[in-house]
Amino acid sequence: MFTVMLVDDEQLLREGMRKFIPWEEHGFQVKFEVSNGLEALHYLQRERIDLIFLDVRMPEMTGLELLAKLNGSLSNVHVVILSGFNEFDYAREAMRFHVTDYLLKPVVTDEVTALLRRIRHEKEQAILKQAESKRTLDRLLQAEWFRLQSDTDAIGSRQDLTERLTVHYPHHTYRIAFLPCIAPDLHDRTQGGLAEYFANMPDVETAIVAEKPHAGYFVLLVMNRANRQHEEWSERSEALLQMTPAMTGVVYSPLFKLESSETYFSNMYLSGMPLRLFYSGANLEYADVAISHSSYQLPESWTAELARLVSDNNRIHALQKLSELYFALRSSPNYAIGSVRAAYDELLQLVSKQAKTMVEKGAIDSWLETSLAQVRAAIRLKALHDAAGNRLSALFDQIDAATKNTSRRLIKEMKQFIRDHIAEPILLSDLAAHFRVSIEHLSYLFKKEEGINFNQYMKQLRVVTAKAIIARDCNIRIYELALAVGYQDAKHFSKVFRECTGMAPREYIERTFAPSDGGWPKEV
Repeated sequence: MFTVMLVDDEQLLREGMRKFIPWEEHGFQVKFEVSNGLEALHYLQRERIDLIFLDVRMPEMTGLELLAKLNGSLSNVHVVILSGFNEFDYAREAMRFHVTDYLLKPVVTDEVTALLRRIRHEKEQAILKQAESKRTLDRLLQAEWFRLQSDTDAIGSRQDLTERLTVHYPHHTYRIAFLPCIAPDLHDRTQGGLAEYFANMPDVETAIVAEKPHAGYFVLLVMNRANRQHEEWSERSEALLQMTPAMTGVVYSPLFKLESSETYFSNMYLSGMPLRLFYSGANLEYADVAISHSSYQLPESWTAELARLVSDNNRIHALQKLSELYFALRSSPNYAIGSVRAAYDELLQLVSKQAKTMVEKGAIDSWLETSLAQVRAAIRLKALHDAAGNRLSALFDQIDAATKNTSRRLIKEMKQFIRDHIAEPILLSDLAAHFRVSIEHLSYLFKKEEGINFNQYMKQLRVVTAKAIIARDCNIRIYELALAVGYQDAKHFSKVFRECTGMAPREYIERTFAPSDGGWPKEV
C-alpha cells in the first residue's frame, strides 16, 4: 500500500475524502490527516509518505510555504494541489515546484480515482525502474567486491569499488561481515539468501555478497546510518546461523566511512577476519584491527613422537599429543588457516602410514580418505581438532581390532620362549629384539594381556619353576636350583623366593617335604 497524507484546514473536506474515495481499491491508504503545513512538515520529516493532497491556503503555514520549505526533497512524493475556483493563481504558483496535478474544490470522486490510477501506475513503473537500476548497480558492485576477494589486481579492484561507492553511496556508513562456509553445494542459494537477509537488517541500504573460494562469504553492508546497537545485530546474527547450519559464526568489522576504506578493503584486514573467527570459540566476533599472520609447520620432534605412539598403539598418549597441538595453536592465534589445515592433513597421513604396518592397507586407505574429508569440512579450529581426534580414536579402534589376535599370539609365543629358556638370563630388550617389536610396545602388550608387568611375571615364573624342580628333587642344592631358573647369584635367588613365598628356599623344602634318607643336604 502507498501511504497518503491529507493536508487541508477544512475538516469536512478531509473526512469526505477519507470516507468516500476508494483508496484501498487503488493501492493507497490514508495514514495521516493534518490541518496546516507545519503539521505536515512534522510527519514528512519522520515518516515515509507517497502521496500528498495539499491545500494551498492554510493558517500557520500555507501549502506554497511548505513546498518552498521542502523544495528538492520530495523527489519520490507525488503532490496534488487542492484549490478553490478563485485560487488558481496559487495553484499555478505551486506548479513551479513540480507538483503532480491540481484539483478544484469541491473534490469530485471520479477525478480523484482517475488520478489515483495514474499515480499508482507511475509509482509502480518508478519502482520497477529503480529496482532494475539497483540490480544493475548491485551486480557491478558484486563483481568488483568479488575481484577484491579473489586477490587479482587488489589495488585496482579496491580503487574501482571505492569510486563506484563514492558515486552512489557517498555519505553512507559501511560494515563488512565474514561468514565461514566451505560446503561446495551451497553457493548460489547461500549467496542470494545472505544478500536478502542482510538487506533486511536495521538501517542496511544494500548488501553485496562475494564468495571467497574455500573460505566463506564476505558481505559488504551499505548502511543508511551508523547503527551501533550490537545487541540487535547479535540477535539477528544468531538467527541467521540457526537458519544456515553450514555456517558456524560471523565476524564483523567496525563501522567505517569511505575515507577509511583503504584500511578495511586491504588484503591484510580482509584476510585477518576469517582468522579471528577460526581461532575463536564464539559465534559472533568483532574484528577491530587487522591481524598479521604467519605459516605453521609441525615440529619434526612432535611428528616423530606421535608416530611412535601410534606404533605402540598408545591411544591415550597419542590423543594427549594431539591436544598439545590444539592448545599450542590456540595460544598463538595468528597462523594462516591454510597452513593449519595442511598441518592436520600431514598428521593424518603420517599416522595412516604408521598404521599400515599393523592394519590391512585397504582399510587404512579408506580411513584416511574419510578422515581428510571430515577434517577439511571443519571451518573452525575447535571443530577441526575434534574431527581429527575422533578419526584418530577410530584408527586406534582399527588397530585394536587388527592386533588383538596378533597380540595374544605374540604374548603366547613369548611365554613359551621364556619357558624354553628359563635357565637363561632373559631381559625384555632381548625379547623385543627377538620378536622384532619395540620394548615399549611389548611391555604395554604384555601387561595388557597378563595383568602384571614383565619383571613381576619373570619373578613369579622362576619361583613356580623352582618349586616344580624341588618337587622332583628335594635334595637339590640351592645354587643349582638358582642356576636352573636363570639366577647366577644364589643369594639373590633366595631373596626373590622369599618375596614370592614368604620363605627361603631351604625353609620351603623343610616344611614341604620330609627327608628321604634321614638327612638334608647342606645349603651352599
